[in-house]
Amino acid sequence: MRGQTHVLSAKSKRVAEKTAPIVKAKPESRDDKYIIRAAQKALEALDLFTVKNSSICVTELQQALGINSNMAFRILYTLEKARYIVLNPETNKYHLSLKVFAMGRVAAASIAITKIALPYMKLLSAENPKLNISILVYENGETIIADRIPSSWLPKLHTHPGRIVPFHATAGGKVLASELPAEELERMVAEKGLESFTDHTITDFETLKKELARVRVDHIAREHEEHASNLNAIASPIRGRNDKIIAAICISGFDNYLSVADLEQMVGSLMNTTHQISEAVRFMR
Repeated sequence: MRGQTHVLSAKSKRVAEKTAPIVKAKPESRDDKYIIRAAQKALEALDLFTVKNSSICVTELQQALGINSNMAFRILYTLEKARYIVLNPETNKYHLSLKVFAMGRVAAASIAITKIALPYMKLLSAENPKLNISILVYENGETIIADRIPSSWLPKLHTHPGRIVPFHATAGGKVLASELPAEELERMVAEKGLESFTDHTITDFETLKKELARVRVDHIAREHEEHASNLNAIASPIRGRNDKIIAAICISGFDNYLSVADLEQMVGSLMNTTHQISEAVRFMR
C-alpha cells in the first residue's frame, strides 16, 4: 500500500547501505533561535538530492541526516506533497521534480552575467552547431551551470541550468577554481573531496594544483573524459572590471562526434567569445 512505502525489508536496507554513498549532514548550529529545525532538516534533504545527483530512499536520508526512519519518511512525504520530489513506486526511491527544475531555471536566469553572455553564446552556436555551450558560475564553493545551449547535432548531455558539477573534473570548474585563493581551494577539497568519475579524473590534490596552474597560464582549461566517458570539453574565463574571473564558457561534445582535435581547433573562437563577453561586462556594469 502507498502508506507503507517507508517500511523497507531488511534485505533492501542492506543493499541500500552497501550501494549508496552516504553524505553526512553538517552539524546543526543551536545558536540561532530563529531557525525552524524541521524546516532546516527538509532543506538539508533537498541538498542531499543535489549532492548525490540521484534518487534516494528513506534509509539513505535517515543515515545522511542522522535522524530516525519515521522522521526521514515524514520529511520525504512532506516534500512529495509539496511537489518538490516524486516517488518511484517500483524502487521506493524519490527524485527531484520538475518544479525544482523550473525554480533552478528561474534562479539561473536571474544571474546578470547570463543575460549578457547569451547573445554571444548563440553566435558561437550558430557558427558551430555541433557544440554544446554552457556558461558556469562559482557561488559558495559550488560550480553551477547558469545556462546552456545544447547542440542540435550531438546526443543530449544530462546537464541543465542550475545543476552543480564537480570543479575538479570539468573544464568550466577548473577555470572557476584556477584563481581562487589557496586557502579556499584547500577548503573546497577538504569539504568535497576529489571524487573519481572515470579513470581519467584527477583525484590527487598536488596534480590538481599543477593542472590549475596550467589553466592560469593558458587561460584555457581542458577536460578529456574526466567527468564522463568519451566526453571532452574546453573552457575559457569571463572576467569582470577588476579582471577577476566571474564565469566560464565551456564547449563540449562526445569524442565520436566531436574529437579532441576538433575542440582544439575551436580554442581561438572560444577565447574570442569570452573576450567579447568580458568587454561587454566591463562596459555594462
